[in-house]
Amino acid sequence: MAELAIGLFSALGSAASAGVTAVSSGLASAAGAVGSGLGALTGAGSSALGILQGVATAASVASTLVGGIGQNAEAQTNAQLAELQGNTDFVASQQKVLDIKRDLAQKIGEARVAFAGSGLDISSASSVEDDLENQAKFQTAIEQDNATLQKQQAMLRAAQYRNSGALDLAGASLKALGQAGSYGLDIAKRG
Repeated sequence: MAELAIGLFSALGSAASAGVTAVSSGLASAAGAVGSGLGALTGAGSSALGILQGVATAASVASTLVGGIGQNAEAQTNAQLAELQGNTDFVASQQKVLDIKRDLAQKIGEARVAFAGSGLDISSASSVEDDLENQAKFQTAIEQDNATLQKQQAMLRAAQYRNSGALDLAGASLKALGQAGSYGLDIAKRG
């Protein structure tokens, strides 16, 4: 009877051992399947993450470039406005020169009338006329110098705006290139 009990316990032990082995084997298979599934999901997640990161990088690069182009366009507009202002100031100064010359002609005419009205010879007014002409020449020279200086300053401002715009665009381009390069390095590191 003892042999029967030992045989029964042996059979139960073998069955239990086989059951445990089967369950273990099933769990291992299930764990392997879950692991494979998780690996696939992780790979898919990694691919999705890489795609999202690529889209974000492309958007950032595009935004940087558009910003640089906008700054350059604004600088070009400011340059044109500076040139326009310089030309407007120059024309206004030339108008002042014409006003000075008209005023001179009027004063000379008034001086001649005054000399003629007082019974003096008109030719004796030449020293007064010379003085008026010298004053007018002095005023017109100052006005023309100011006009030239203002126009040159406007042209320098315009050149400065253009250079600033070109530098802004170049800087934005380099920054965009750096962003794209950084993304490329990140991809390379991931393998």
